[in-house]
Amino acid sequence: MKTLGCILLSCGAALAAHAETADDQARKEANVIIQDIAAICETKGLEACEPNLRGMEPLFAYLRARREMEITEKEFVAFVRDRYSMPDFTMDKMAAHLNPRLNVTISRQSFEGKIQKATRVAGGYDAQMSDGLVKLRREKEAWVAYLPEVAQEKMGTVRLYTSAARLKRSIMTYRKLQAELLNYDLDEFATRFVQDLGPLTVAVLRREDLVAQMPDWEQRLDKVVEFYSQFKSVEDMRAEILASRKSTK
Repeated sequence: MKTLGCILLSCGAALAAHAETADDQARKEANVIIQDIAAICETKGLEACEPNLRGMEPLFAYLRARREMEITEKEFVAFVRDRYSMPDFTMDKMAAHLNPRLNVTISRQSFEGKIQKATRVAGGYDAQMSDGLVKLRREKEAWVAYLPEVAQEKMGTVRLYTSAARLKRSIMTYRKLQAELLNYDLDEFATRFVQDLGPLTVAVLRREDLVAQMPDWEQRLDKVVEFYSQFKSVEDMRAEILASRKSTK
Protein backbone atom coordinates (compact mmCIF):
# COMPACT_ATOMS: atom_id res chain seq x y z
CA MET A 1 0.00 0.00 0.00
CA LYS A 2 1.37 3.39 -1.00
CA THR A 3 1.96 6.00 1.66
CA LEU A 4 0.65 9.56 1.33
CA GLY A 5 4.21 10.75 0.77
CA CYS A 6 4.68 8.36 -2.16
CA ILE A 7 1.43 9.47 -3.66
CA LEU A 8 2.39 13.15 -3.41
CA LEU A 9 5.83 12.49 -4.83
CA SER A 10 4.34 10.54 -7.70
CA CYS A 11 1.90 13.35 -8.48
CA GLY A 12 4.70 15.92 -8.34
CA ALA A 13 6.78 13.88 -10.77
CA ALA A 14 3.82 13.54 -13.11
CA LEU A 15 3.16 17.29 -13.06
CA ALA A 16 6.84 18.04 -13.72
CA ALA A 17 6.87 15.65 -16.64
CA HIS A 18 3.72 17.29 -18.01
CA ALA A 19 5.22 20.77 -17.65
CA GLU A 20 8.40 19.68 -19.37
CA THR A 21 6.42 18.19 -22.23
CA ALA A 22 4.43 21.41 -22.63
CA ASP A 23 7.61 23.50 -22.74
CA ASP A 24 9.20 21.17 -25.26
CA GLN A 25 6.09 21.30 -27.42
CA ALA A 26 6.02 25.10 -27.35
CA ARG A 27 9.70 25.21 -28.30
CA LYS A 28 9.10 22.84 -31.23
CA GLU A 29 6.15 24.88 -32.46
CA ALA A 30 8.09 28.14 -32.18
CA ASN A 31 11.01 26.58 -34.02
CA VAL A 32 8.75 25.57 -36.90
CA ILE A 33 7.48 29.15 -37.20
CA ILE A 34 10.99 30.62 -37.22
CA GLN A 35 12.13 28.02 -39.73
CA ASP A 36 9.20 28.88 -42.02
CA ILE A 37 10.08 32.58 -41.90
CA ALA A 38 13.76 31.81 -42.56
CA ALA A 39 12.72 29.62 -45.50
CA ILE A 40 11.04 32.62 -47.14
CA CYS A 41 14.26 34.64 -46.78
CA GLU A 42 16.35 31.74 -48.06
CA THR A 43 14.28 30.78 -51.09
CA LYS A 44 12.70 34.08 -52.17
CA GLY A 45 15.32 36.60 -51.08
CA LEU A 46 15.65 38.80 -48.02
CA GLU A 47 13.23 41.47 -49.20
CA ALA A 48 10.49 38.85 -49.53
CA CYS A 49 10.54 38.19 -45.78
CA GLU A 50 10.33 41.85 -44.73
CA PRO A 51 6.62 41.50 -43.80
CA ASN A 52 7.59 38.71 -41.41
CA LEU A 53 10.44 40.43 -39.55
CA ARG A 54 10.45 43.41 -37.22
CA GLY A 55 13.64 44.90 -35.86
CA MET A 56 15.61 44.59 -39.11
CA GLU A 57 14.33 47.76 -40.78
CA PRO A 58 17.87 49.12 -41.36
CA LEU A 59 18.74 45.98 -43.30
CA PHE A 60 15.73 46.26 -45.59
CA ALA A 61 16.46 49.97 -46.13
CA TYR A 62 19.98 48.97 -47.16
CA LEU A 63 18.71 46.36 -49.62
CA ARG A 64 16.46 48.93 -51.30
CA ALA A 65 19.23 51.51 -51.43
CA ARG A 66 21.65 48.99 -52.92
CA ARG A 67 19.15 47.88 -55.55
CA GLU A 68 18.47 51.49 -56.60
CA MET A 69 22.21 52.21 -56.69
CA GLU A 70 22.86 49.18 -58.91
CA ILE A 71 20.17 50.29 -61.38
CA THR A 72 21.73 53.75 -61.58
CA GLU A 73 25.19 52.22 -61.92
CA LYS A 74 24.12 50.24 -64.98
CA GLU A 75 22.83 53.45 -66.56
CA PHE A 76 26.05 55.24 -65.62
CA VAL A 77 28.26 52.55 -67.17
CA ALA A 78 26.16 52.53 -70.35
CA PHE A 79 26.45 56.32 -70.54
CA VAL A 80 30.25 56.27 -70.27
CA ARG A 81 30.60 53.48 -72.81
CA ASP A 82 28.43 55.27 -75.35
CA ARG A 83 29.39 58.92 -74.84
CA TYR A 84 33.12 58.40 -74.52
CA SER A 85 33.46 55.43 -76.88
CA MET A 86 34.68 53.09 -74.13
CA PRO A 87 32.93 49.77 -74.80
CA ASP A 88 34.96 47.97 -72.12
CA PHE A 89 34.39 50.50 -69.37
CA THR A 90 33.58 49.22 -65.88
CA MET A 91 33.34 51.10 -62.59
CA ASP A 92 36.58 49.65 -61.24
CA LYS A 93 38.48 51.50 -63.97
CA MET A 94 37.78 54.79 -62.23
CA ALA A 95 40.52 56.20 -59.98
CA ALA A 96 38.04 55.90 -57.10
CA HIS A 97 35.92 52.79 -56.89
CA LEU A 98 33.43 51.74 -54.25
CA ASN A 99 31.00 48.84 -54.17
CA PRO A 100 29.04 49.18 -50.90
CA ARG A 101 27.83 45.60 -50.85
CA LEU A 102 27.23 43.47 -47.78
CA ASN A 103 26.78 39.72 -48.00
CA VAL A 104 23.84 39.21 -45.67
CA THR A 105 21.93 35.94 -45.65
CA ILE A 106 19.19 34.42 -43.52
CA SER A 107 18.74 30.67 -43.77
CA ARG A 108 16.92 27.93 -41.93
CA GLN A 109 20.25 26.60 -40.72
CA SER A 110 20.95 29.95 -39.03
CA PHE A 111 18.20 29.27 -36.49
CA GLU A 112 18.48 25.50 -36.15
CA GLY A 113 18.54 24.60 -32.46
CA LYS A 114 18.90 28.24 -31.36
CA ILE A 115 15.71 28.44 -29.30
CA GLN A 116 16.57 27.84 -25.66
CA LYS A 117 13.04 28.10 -24.32
CA ALA A 118 9.60 29.00 -25.64
CA THR A 119 6.34 29.91 -23.97
CA ARG A 120 2.86 30.13 -25.41
CA VAL A 121 1.38 33.61 -24.93
CA ALA A 122 -1.66 35.44 -26.24
CA GLY A 123 -1.32 35.66 -30.01
CA GLY A 124 1.75 33.49 -30.35
CA TYR A 125 4.98 32.57 -28.60
CA ASP A 126 7.86 34.16 -26.72
CA ALA A 127 11.06 32.39 -27.77
CA GLN A 128 14.22 32.89 -25.75
CA MET A 129 17.32 32.73 -27.91
CA SER A 130 20.98 33.23 -27.10
CA ASP A 131 20.93 36.92 -28.05
CA GLY A 132 17.54 37.85 -26.62
CA LEU A 133 13.80 37.32 -26.67
CA VAL A 134 12.07 36.85 -30.03
CA LYS A 135 8.33 37.46 -29.99
CA LEU A 136 6.36 35.46 -32.53
CA ARG A 137 2.92 36.85 -33.23
CA ARG A 138 0.16 35.88 -35.64
CA GLU A 139 -0.87 38.99 -37.60
CA LYS A 140 -3.13 39.13 -40.65
CA GLU A 141 -2.88 35.38 -41.24
CA ALA A 142 0.94 35.45 -41.18
CA TRP A 143 3.59 34.91 -38.53
CA VAL A 144 5.74 37.90 -37.61
CA ALA A 145 8.97 37.70 -35.62
CA TYR A 146 9.82 40.68 -33.43
CA LEU A 147 13.56 40.57 -32.91
CA PRO A 148 15.28 41.82 -29.73
CA GLU A 149 16.67 45.37 -29.53
CA VAL A 150 20.20 43.99 -29.70
CA ALA A 151 19.54 43.28 -33.40
CA GLN A 152 19.17 47.03 -34.02
CA GLU A 153 22.33 47.75 -32.06
CA LYS A 154 24.34 45.58 -34.45
CA MET A 155 23.22 47.53 -37.53
CA GLY A 156 25.95 50.20 -37.53
CA THR A 157 27.74 48.81 -40.58
CA VAL A 158 24.44 48.32 -42.38
CA ARG A 159 23.51 51.97 -41.83
CA LEU A 160 26.94 53.09 -43.08
CA TYR A 161 26.58 51.06 -46.28
CA THR A 162 23.04 52.36 -46.78
CA SER A 163 24.24 55.96 -46.64
CA ALA A 164 27.14 55.11 -48.95
CA ALA A 165 24.85 53.48 -51.53
CA ARG A 166 22.50 56.46 -51.51
CA LEU A 167 25.30 59.00 -51.81
CA LYS A 168 27.05 57.08 -54.57
CA ARG A 169 23.78 56.94 -56.50
CA SER A 170 23.39 60.71 -56.17
CA ILE A 171 26.97 61.29 -57.33
CA MET A 172 26.52 59.10 -60.40
CA THR A 173 23.21 60.75 -61.27
CA TYR A 174 24.51 64.30 -60.88
CA ARG A 175 27.85 63.86 -62.65
CA LYS A 176 26.26 61.99 -65.55
CA LEU A 177 23.63 64.72 -65.98
CA GLN A 178 26.26 67.45 -65.64
CA ALA A 179 28.43 65.88 -68.34
CA GLU A 180 25.44 65.73 -70.68
CA LEU A 181 24.23 69.28 -70.08
CA LEU A 182 27.65 70.95 -70.02
CA ASN A 183 29.24 68.73 -72.66
CA TYR A 184 32.22 67.69 -70.55
CA ASP A 185 35.04 65.72 -72.08
CA LEU A 186 36.16 62.49 -70.46
CA ASP A 187 38.90 64.04 -68.29
CA GLU A 188 36.63 66.73 -66.87
CA PHE A 189 33.83 64.27 -66.22
CA ALA A 190 36.08 61.65 -64.57
CA THR A 191 37.92 64.21 -62.43
CA ARG A 192 34.70 65.62 -60.98
CA PHE A 193 33.27 62.18 -60.34
CA VAL A 194 36.39 60.94 -58.57
CA GLN A 195 36.60 64.11 -56.46
CA ASP A 196 33.18 63.28 -55.06
CA LEU A 197 33.50 59.52 -54.73
CA GLY A 198 37.07 59.53 -53.37
CA PRO A 199 36.35 60.68 -49.79
CA LEU A 200 33.32 58.40 -49.58
CA THR A 201 35.48 55.46 -50.60
CA VAL A 202 37.97 56.25 -47.84
CA ALA A 203 35.18 56.63 -45.28
CA VAL A 204 33.74 53.19 -46.04
CA LEU A 205 36.90 51.17 -46.62
CA ARG A 206 39.24 52.94 -44.13
CA ARG A 207 42.29 51.41 -45.77
CA GLU A 208 45.60 52.86 -44.62
CA ASP A 209 46.83 53.44 -48.17
CA LEU A 210 43.68 55.38 -49.07
CA VAL A 211 43.85 57.48 -45.91
CA ALA A 212 47.50 58.28 -46.70
CA GLN A 213 46.54 59.43 -50.19
CA MET A 214 43.71 61.61 -48.86
CA PRO A 215 44.46 62.66 -45.26
CA ASP A 216 41.73 65.34 -45.38
CA TRP A 217 39.03 62.91 -46.48
CA GLU A 218 36.74 63.80 -43.58
CA GLN A 219 36.60 67.49 -44.51
CA ARG A 220 36.09 66.59 -48.16
CA LEU A 221 33.34 64.15 -47.33
CA ASP A 222 31.50 66.74 -45.25
CA LYS A 223 31.44 69.05 -48.26
CA VAL A 224 30.25 66.27 -50.57
CA VAL A 225 27.45 65.29 -48.20
CA GLU A 226 26.42 68.91 -47.75
CA PHE A 227 26.36 69.49 -51.50
CA TYR A 228 24.23 66.46 -52.35
CA SER A 229 21.86 66.86 -49.41
CA GLN A 230 20.34 69.87 -51.15
CA PHE A 231 18.83 67.75 -53.92
CA LYS A 232 15.46 66.11 -53.49
CA SER A 233 15.05 65.03 -57.10
CA VAL A 234 16.83 64.80 -60.46
CA GLU A 235 15.02 67.95 -61.50
CA ASP A 236 16.66 69.79 -58.60
CA MET A 237 20.02 68.62 -59.93
CA ARG A 238 19.17 69.75 -63.45
CA ALA A 239 18.12 73.18 -62.23
CA GLU A 240 21.33 73.63 -60.24
CA ILE A 241 23.52 72.58 -63.18
CA LEU A 242 21.75 74.93 -65.58
CA ALA A 243 21.92 77.77 -63.07
CA SER A 244 25.67 77.22 -62.60
CA ARG A 245 26.14 77.30 -66.36
CA LYS A 246 24.42 80.68 -66.62
CA SER A 247 26.46 82.12 -63.76
CA THR A 248 29.73 81.21 -65.46
CA LYS A 249 28.88 82.82 -68.79
